[in-house]
Amino acid sequence: MATGVSSRPSVLTPFHPYLRQRLAGGVHQAADLHAEILACGYQGSLHVLRDWLTTARTRSTPVAVRVPSARRITAWIMRPGHKLTDDDRANLADARSRCPDLRDVS
Repeated sequence: MATGVSSRPSVLTPFHPYLRQRLAGGVHQAADLHAEILACGYQGSLHVLRDWLTTARTRSTPVAVRVPSARRITAWIMRPGHKLTDDDRANLADARSRCPDLRDVS
């Protein structure tokens, strides 16, 4: 009754935090990452790393979005356009793009 999933951790498991950090830092080439973890003691194959990278890249990582307060959004809407800073305009446009109800408010 084999399910194809091993109960043992992968030889790559100890390197997951490092690899996630490097991916977040913009390093995506499997060969580069393989060379880096080899220098740190990894003894597995490039194939194992490539398989893990394929899975890691396809997982969606939630991105924290800072939501402006209702008071802040109201201030942007109520303030005359010529008194808004460029950042205020950009933030209001972003809020309107995320909330259909705000698109109708002028």
